[in-house]
Amino acid sequence: MTNAIIARVNGADMTLCVHREDLPYFEARFGGAYALYKRIAAGGWKASDLLDILRFASGPRPHGDPMFAHLDAAFLKLRGGGKVCTIEAAFLANGPAIYAPLVLQVLAAALFQLKPAEMTFTDEAVDVGAR
Repeated sequence: MTNAIIARVNGADMTLCVHREDLPYFEARFGGAYALYKRIAAGGWKASDLLDILRFASGPRPHGDPMFAHLDAAFLKLRGGGKVCTIEAAFLANGPAIYAPLVLQVLAAALFQLKPAEMTFTDEAVDVGAR
């Protein structure tokens, strides 16, 4: 079963994934994944937490010593050359709160097995009156 979330973020299709074998890198950077999942689910998140987790999940897979994972994140920011990435643009356009459920999906996919119906996300408004 895959653990990639297919997301439409600010009009762009993205694949977001934290591979289970990359959890040591993730946890070296952010702390325990399950504790983080519980904290975000309880509403105890900061916009920077959500943004950094989504950057990790959308970026290249980490490599090397997990203890240096924080350096990979710093280099990813530097390589961007100050450009606003799709996720940052979405945060600016829509605010960060709409992306907390996406972060929870990404973490749940890495920690648990999700059903295929739970593997998608969109930040587009849903017209409940349309049929």
